[in-house]
Amino acid sequence: MSSKPELEPIPRETAVALCQSIRDRNIGHRFTFSAMQCGGCIKFTKGDPDKMCWANGEGNRGCGLINKEYENQRKEKD
Repeated sequence: MSSKPELEPIPRETAVALCQSIRDRNIGHRFTFSAMQCGGCIKFTKGDPDKMCWANGEGNRGCGLINKEYENQRKEKD
């Protein structure tokens, strides 16, 4: 039986910055998966960072888009 490796928490300020960066890239791309996911998150949380998708997982690991971006940035630094 294999288990998933433990993912390190994403610092809150990093998660907020990544969220904003992803949303900025989605401007003008209304019908992509990323744009629809971000649009729904903003709409249903009314922009409250404490309720956004990324804040729903332990260690701010709730949003797949932010998790992927964070891991890519970590790999680039290594």
